[in-house]
Amino acid sequence: WAETRRSLHTKFKIILGVYQIQDALPWTLPTVSFPEAFEALIAWTSVLELNLIRIMPLSCVWPFSFYDSLLVTTIFPLSVAILLLIVGVFFWLRAENDGARRTTRAHTYAWILLVSFVVFPSVSTTVFRFFNCVEFERGLSDGTTENMKILEADYSISCDSRSYNGSWMAYSIMMMFIYPI
Repeated sequence: WAETRRSLHTKFKIILGVYQIQDALPWTLPTVSFPEAFEALIAWTSVLELNLIRIMPLSCVWPFSFYDSLLVTTIFPLSVAILLLIVGVFFWLRAENDGARRTTRAHTYAWILLVSFVVFPSVSTTVFRFFNCVEFERGLSDGTTENMKILEADYSISCDSRSYNGSWMAYSIMMMFIYPI
């Protein structure tokens, strides 16, 4: 039984690794057009990454920017992890002996680790996309031009704006330390 369990565990890790790679490809190579079957697979497995923006297109409900996407993408997995921790503590407190407590703690941490492992590619990519600005030349009415930096993920956001360089920059740096780093 132990050998079968080890084999299943190894296969599970391989499947999760392949999932992480296939999930990150469209975000890291946005100009590449992938086969229809591959895009269907990515759409089908997007539920696993706990990214509400990709699961439910919220733009139908209210207009949102990349800031909203960043917020939802980073906060929801943390909320799930905190909920798992609360449930784990509840069962840990109800455990009758030290063996049951150790088992409960191990299961709780395993579930939290699984959630973090599954959401890692999409959340990390979203956080790093915050720092990807492109420069454009804009023609003014007097015939001159000026350069402007725009967030590639959302052309409505200027990388020179006060909100981008202020609280959202601090938030993104904090999320960079929580997720990828």
